Amino acid sequence: MLGPVIIHFGSDAQREYFLPKLLNADIQVCQGFSEPGSGSDLASLKTSAVREGDEYVVNGQKIWTSQAHYSDWVFCLVRTDANAVKKQAGISFLLIDLKTPGVTVRPIISIDGRHSLNEVFFDNVRVPATNLVGEENKGWDYAKFLLGHERAYIAGIGRNKERVACARALLQTLEGEGYPASTLAAYRSQIALIEADLHALEVTQFRMHGGHADMKLSPMLKARGSEIFQAITDLICRMTAPASLRADTGSLTKSYLYSRAVSIFGGSTEVQKNILSATVLDLS
Repeated sequence: MLGPVIIHFGSDAQREYFLPKLLNADIQVCQGFSEPGSGSDLASLKTSAVREGDEYVVNGQKIWTSQAHYSDWVFCLVRTDANAVKKQAGISFLLIDLKTPGVTVRPIISIDGRHSLNEVFFDNVRVPATNLVGEENKGWDYAKFLLGHERAYIAGIGRNKERVACARALLQTLEGEGYPASTLAAYRSQIALIEADLHALEVTQFRMHGGHADMKLSPMLKARGSEIFQAITDLICRMTAPASLRADTGSLTKSYLYSRAVSIFGGSTEVQKNILSATVLDLS
Protein backbone atom coordinates (compact mmCIF):
# COMPACT_ATOMS: atom_id res chain seq x y z
CA MET A 1 0.00 0.00 0.00
CA LEU A 2 2.79 2.44 0.87
CA GLY A 3 4.98 1.80 -2.18
CA PRO A 4 2.64 3.37 -4.76
CA VAL A 5 2.16 6.44 -2.53
CA ILE A 6 5.92 6.93 -2.21
CA ILE A 7 6.36 6.44 -5.97
CA HIS A 8 3.72 9.02 -6.88
CA PHE A 9 3.96 11.58 -4.09
CA GLY A 10 7.15 10.96 -2.09
CA SER A 11 10.43 12.85 -2.23
CA ASP A 12 13.50 11.52 -4.00
CA ALA A 13 15.08 10.76 -0.62
CA GLN A 14 11.97 8.84 0.49
CA ARG A 15 11.94 6.82 -2.73
CA GLU A 16 15.64 6.02 -2.37
CA TYR A 17 15.27 4.89 1.24
CA PHE A 18 11.90 3.14 1.36
CA LEU A 19 11.30 1.53 -2.02
CA PRO A 20 14.25 -0.92 -2.03
CA LYS A 21 13.54 -1.88 1.58
CA LEU A 22 9.85 -2.45 0.89
CA LEU A 23 10.64 -4.49 -2.21
CA ASN A 24 13.14 -6.67 -0.32
CA ALA A 25 10.96 -6.94 2.79
CA ASP A 26 13.82 -5.46 4.81
CA ILE A 27 11.28 -3.37 6.73
CA GLN A 28 7.66 -3.88 7.67
CA VAL A 29 5.29 -0.95 7.63
CA CYS A 30 1.84 -0.70 9.21
CA GLN A 31 -1.07 1.64 8.60
CA GLY A 32 -2.07 4.31 11.13
CA PHE A 33 -5.42 5.59 9.92
CA SER A 34 -8.31 4.55 12.21
CA GLU A 35 -8.78 6.07 15.66
CA PRO A 36 -11.32 5.58 18.46
CA GLY A 37 -14.33 7.41 17.06
CA SER A 38 -12.76 7.84 13.61
CA GLY A 39 -13.20 4.66 11.63
CA SER A 40 -15.73 4.92 8.85
CA ASP A 41 -15.66 8.71 9.34
CA LEU A 42 -11.89 8.80 8.97
CA ALA A 43 -11.74 12.51 8.21
CA SER A 44 -12.72 13.24 11.82
CA LEU A 45 -9.35 11.96 13.08
CA LYS A 46 -7.75 13.90 15.95
CA THR A 47 -4.12 12.74 16.13
CA SER A 48 -2.20 16.00 15.78
CA ALA A 49 1.16 16.90 14.28
CA VAL A 50 2.39 20.39 15.20
CA ARG A 51 5.35 21.82 13.29
CA GLU A 52 8.25 22.93 15.49
CA GLY A 53 11.24 23.93 13.40
CA ASP A 54 12.46 20.92 11.44
CA GLU A 55 10.19 18.49 13.29
CA TYR A 56 6.56 17.60 13.84
CA VAL A 57 5.41 16.84 17.37
CA VAL A 58 2.78 14.09 17.19
CA ASN A 59 0.17 13.38 19.87
CA GLY A 60 -2.80 11.03 19.69
CA GLN A 61 -3.86 7.44 19.25
CA LYS A 62 -4.44 4.97 16.44
CA ILE A 63 -6.41 1.73 16.74
CA TRP A 64 -6.87 -1.56 14.86
CA THR A 65 -3.28 -1.18 13.63
CA SER A 66 -2.49 -4.52 12.01
CA GLN A 67 0.98 -5.94 12.71
CA ALA A 68 2.22 -2.82 14.53
CA HIS A 69 4.00 -5.09 17.03
CA TYR A 70 6.10 -6.51 14.17
CA SER A 71 6.54 -3.28 12.21
CA ASP A 72 9.43 -0.86 11.89
CA TRP A 73 7.46 2.10 10.56
CA VAL A 74 3.88 3.35 10.50
CA PHE A 75 2.40 5.64 7.85
CA CYS A 76 -0.05 7.93 9.60
CA LEU A 77 -2.76 10.38 8.78
CA VAL A 78 -2.34 13.30 11.18
CA ARG A 79 -4.09 16.62 11.63
CA THR A 80 -1.78 19.51 10.79
CA ASP A 81 -4.45 22.23 10.51
CA ALA A 82 -7.01 22.15 13.29
CA ASN A 83 -8.78 25.20 11.86
CA ALA A 84 -9.41 23.91 8.34
CA VAL A 85 -12.95 24.72 7.22
CA LYS A 86 -13.28 21.29 5.61
CA LYS A 87 -11.97 18.58 7.92
CA GLN A 88 -10.38 16.65 5.04
CA ALA A 89 -8.29 19.72 4.17
CA GLY A 90 -6.25 19.77 7.39
CA ILE A 91 -4.77 16.25 7.19
CA SER A 92 -1.20 15.27 6.30
CA PHE A 93 0.53 11.95 5.52
CA LEU A 94 3.48 11.29 7.84
CA LEU A 95 6.01 8.46 8.10
CA ILE A 96 6.92 7.59 11.71
CA ASP A 97 9.69 5.29 12.94
CA LEU A 98 8.08 3.11 15.62
CA LYS A 99 11.32 3.10 17.62
CA THR A 100 10.95 6.84 18.22
CA PRO A 101 10.62 7.78 21.93
CA GLY A 102 7.00 8.36 22.92
CA VAL A 103 5.51 5.60 20.74
CA THR A 104 3.66 2.85 22.66
CA VAL A 105 2.12 -0.25 21.03
CA ARG A 106 -0.50 -2.23 22.96
CA PRO A 107 -2.07 -5.52 21.78
CA ILE A 108 -5.70 -6.13 20.89
CA ILE A 109 -6.70 -9.81 20.94
CA SER A 110 -9.48 -10.45 18.44
CA ILE A 111 -12.35 -12.94 18.66
CA ASP A 112 -10.34 -15.61 16.84
CA GLY A 113 -7.72 -15.50 19.61
CA ARG A 114 -5.02 -13.97 17.42
CA HIS A 115 -2.82 -10.98 18.15
CA SER A 116 -2.66 -9.13 14.87
CA LEU A 117 -4.29 -5.85 15.92
CA ASN A 118 -2.94 -3.11 18.16
CA GLU A 119 -3.46 0.30 19.66
CA VAL A 120 -0.66 2.78 18.98
CA PHE A 121 -0.16 5.83 21.22
CA PHE A 122 1.90 8.91 20.37
CA ASP A 123 3.05 11.04 23.30
CA ASN A 124 5.04 14.08 22.12
CA VAL A 125 6.70 12.01 19.40
CA ARG A 126 9.20 14.08 17.43
CA VAL A 127 9.25 13.26 13.72
CA PRO A 128 11.61 14.86 11.18
CA ALA A 129 9.73 17.14 8.80
CA THR A 130 11.47 15.28 5.96
CA ASN A 131 9.15 12.35 6.80
CA LEU A 132 6.17 14.29 5.47
CA VAL A 133 4.94 12.71 2.23
CA GLY A 134 4.02 15.26 -0.40
CA GLU A 135 2.58 18.56 0.75
CA GLU A 136 1.27 19.48 4.16
CA ASN A 137 -2.54 19.30 4.43
CA LYS A 138 -2.76 17.22 1.24
CA GLY A 139 -2.76 13.88 3.06
CA TRP A 140 -6.41 13.14 2.37
CA ASP A 141 -5.71 13.02 -1.37
CA TYR A 142 -2.82 10.60 -0.81
CA ALA A 143 -4.96 8.49 1.52
CA LYS A 144 -7.69 8.13 -1.10
CA PHE A 145 -5.07 7.02 -3.61
CA LEU A 146 -3.72 4.48 -1.11
CA LEU A 147 -7.16 3.17 -0.19
CA GLY A 148 -7.85 2.35 -3.83
CA HIS A 149 -4.90 -0.04 -3.77
CA GLU A 150 -5.82 -1.38 -0.33
CA ARG A 151 -9.37 -2.24 -1.39
CA ALA A 152 -8.13 -4.06 -4.49
CA TYR A 153 -5.69 -5.99 -2.30
CA ILE A 154 -8.37 -6.95 0.25
CA ALA A 155 -10.43 -8.43 -2.59
CA GLY A 156 -8.12 -11.40 -2.01
CA ILE A 157 -8.27 -13.17 -5.38
CA GLY A 158 -5.41 -15.53 -4.49
CA ARG A 159 -6.72 -16.21 -1.00
CA ASN A 160 -10.17 -17.02 -2.34
CA LYS A 161 -8.72 -19.33 -5.00
CA GLU A 162 -6.91 -21.22 -2.26
CA ARG A 163 -10.19 -21.62 -0.36
CA VAL A 164 -12.02 -22.90 -3.45
CA ALA A 165 -9.25 -25.46 -4.03
CA CYS A 166 -9.56 -26.53 -0.38
CA ALA A 167 -13.33 -26.96 -0.78
CA ARG A 168 -12.87 -29.10 -3.91
CA ALA A 169 -10.31 -31.29 -2.15
CA LEU A 170 -12.66 -31.67 0.79
CA LEU A 171 -15.47 -32.64 -1.56
CA GLN A 172 -13.35 -35.48 -2.94
CA THR A 173 -12.66 -36.66 0.61
CA LEU A 174 -16.39 -36.69 1.39
CA GLU A 175 -17.06 -38.65 -1.80
CA GLY A 176 -14.52 -41.24 -0.69
CA GLU A 177 -16.22 -41.48 2.68
CA GLY A 178 -19.56 -42.33 1.05
CA TYR A 179 -21.55 -39.17 1.78
CA PRO A 180 -25.07 -39.12 0.23
CA ALA A 181 -25.16 -38.09 -3.42
CA SER A 182 -27.74 -35.37 -2.71
CA THR A 183 -25.47 -33.76 -0.11
CA LEU A 184 -22.45 -33.91 -2.41
CA ALA A 185 -24.46 -32.41 -5.28
CA ALA A 186 -25.50 -29.46 -3.09
CA TYR A 187 -21.90 -28.82 -2.05
CA ARG A 188 -20.68 -29.18 -5.64
CA SER A 189 -23.26 -26.65 -6.83
CA GLN A 190 -22.31 -24.11 -4.17
CA ILE A 191 -18.61 -24.45 -4.96
CA ALA A 192 -19.30 -23.94 -8.67
CA LEU A 193 -21.34 -20.78 -8.01
CA ILE A 194 -18.64 -19.32 -5.78
CA GLU A 195 -15.95 -20.23 -8.33
CA ALA A 196 -17.93 -18.47 -11.08
CA ASP A 197 -18.27 -15.34 -8.93
CA LEU A 198 -14.56 -15.44 -8.16
CA HIS A 199 -13.64 -15.75 -11.84
CA ALA A 200 -15.82 -12.73 -12.66
CA LEU A 201 -14.14 -10.76 -9.88
CA GLU A 202 -10.66 -11.69 -11.11
CA VAL A 203 -11.48 -10.63 -14.68
CA THR A 204 -12.84 -7.33 -13.35
CA GLN A 205 -9.66 -6.73 -11.37
CA PHE A 206 -7.50 -7.45 -14.43
CA ARG A 207 -9.55 -4.94 -16.42
CA MET A 208 -9.25 -2.30 -13.71
CA HIS A 209 -5.49 -2.62 -13.39
CA GLY A 210 -4.75 -2.78 -17.08
CA GLY A 211 -4.01 0.14 -19.33
CA HIS A 212 -7.23 1.92 -18.36
CA ALA A 213 -7.20 1.55 -14.59
CA ASP A 214 -10.18 3.13 -12.84
CA MET A 215 -9.65 3.04 -9.09
CA LYS A 216 -13.16 4.42 -8.56
CA LEU A 217 -14.31 0.82 -8.88
CA SER A 218 -11.96 -0.53 -6.21
CA PRO A 219 -14.73 -0.45 -3.55
CA MET A 220 -16.60 -2.99 -5.69
CA LEU A 221 -13.60 -5.33 -5.61
CA LYS A 222 -13.32 -5.01 -1.86
CA ALA A 223 -17.03 -5.54 -1.17
CA ARG A 224 -17.44 -8.48 -3.55
CA GLY A 225 -14.17 -10.12 -2.54
CA SER A 226 -15.22 -9.94 1.11
CA GLU A 227 -18.55 -11.59 0.34
CA ILE A 228 -16.87 -14.40 -1.62
CA PHE A 229 -14.33 -15.01 1.15
CA GLN A 230 -17.07 -15.27 3.75
CA ALA A 231 -19.17 -17.54 1.54
CA ILE A 232 -16.38 -20.04 0.80
CA THR A 233 -15.17 -20.05 4.41
CA ASP A 234 -18.71 -20.68 5.65
CA LEU A 235 -19.15 -23.51 3.14
CA ILE A 236 -15.89 -25.23 4.17
CA CYS A 237 -16.91 -25.07 7.84
CA ARG A 238 -20.32 -26.58 7.03
CA MET A 239 -18.71 -29.31 4.95
CA THR A 240 -16.44 -30.29 7.84
CA ALA A 241 -19.34 -29.98 10.33
CA PRO A 242 -18.30 -30.80 13.93
CA ALA A 243 -14.76 -31.57 12.78
CA SER A 244 -14.15 -27.83 12.41
CA LEU A 245 -14.39 -27.56 16.21
CA ARG A 246 -11.87 -30.30 17.02
CA ALA A 247 -8.58 -29.36 18.62
CA ASP A 248 -6.58 -30.57 15.61
CA THR A 249 -8.77 -28.76 13.07
CA GLY A 250 -9.88 -25.81 15.18
CA SER A 251 -8.12 -23.41 12.82
CA LEU A 252 -11.23 -23.67 10.65
CA THR A 253 -13.32 -22.09 13.38
CA LYS A 254 -10.70 -19.38 13.85
CA SER A 255 -10.74 -18.80 10.11
CA TYR A 256 -14.51 -18.46 10.15
CA LEU A 257 -14.38 -15.92 12.99
CA TYR A 258 -11.67 -13.97 11.15
CA SER A 259 -13.75 -13.97 7.96
CA ARG A 260 -16.47 -11.96 9.69
CA ALA A 261 -14.06 -9.02 9.96
CA VAL A 262 -13.18 -8.96 6.26
CA SER A 263 -16.34 -7.02 5.43
CA ILE A 264 -15.41 -4.45 8.12
CA PHE A 265 -11.69 -3.68 7.93
CA GLY A 266 -10.42 -1.53 5.10
CA GLY A 267 -13.81 0.18 5.09
CA SER A 268 -17.02 -1.71 5.77
CA THR A 269 -19.15 -3.09 2.94
CA GLU A 270 -21.76 -0.43 3.71
CA VAL A 271 -19.15 2.30 3.28
CA GLN A 272 -17.95 0.77 0.01
CA LYS A 273 -21.50 0.77 -1.34
CA ASN A 274 -21.96 4.40 -0.31
CA ILE A 275 -18.75 5.32 -2.16
CA LEU A 276 -19.87 3.46 -5.28
CA SER A 277 -23.29 5.12 -5.19
CA ALA A 278 -21.68 8.56 -5.07
CA THR A 279 -18.70 8.14 -7.40
CA VAL A 280 -20.01 5.65 -9.98
CA LEU A 281 -23.80 5.97 -9.92
CA ASP A 282 -23.74 9.72 -9.10
CA LEU A 283 -26.34 9.32 -6.37
CA SER A 284 -26.38 11.67 -3.41
